[in-house]
Amino acid sequence: MFMYYLSICLIVWLSVGLMMGLKAVYIDKFFNEEKISKFRSDNDVDDDDKVVNTLFKNKLNFIIVSCLCGVLLLVADIIGTIKNAKAGVN
Repeated sequence: MFMYYLSICLIVWLSVGLMMGLKAVYIDKFFNEEKISKFRSDNDVDDDDKVVNTLFKNKLNFIIVSCLCGVLLLVADIIGTIKNAKAGVN
């Protein structure tokens, strides 16, 4: 019975991550050159960093990583939305 509930939790975790990845790629348009360059400048990332280049190389890599992160992305998105609402940022 434990394996059944564990598999349900795993399916929920991965599906939430998949939805958040799809939202970031296709709704929030995270893969604009403008947003990627802003991310690089905010986090002091060089243009030749292998990890960041692999993540931003294509959309599928980003969706796979976000799928594995799961609910953590949802929580981070909710917290960011609350902070932006308190600061008055649109």
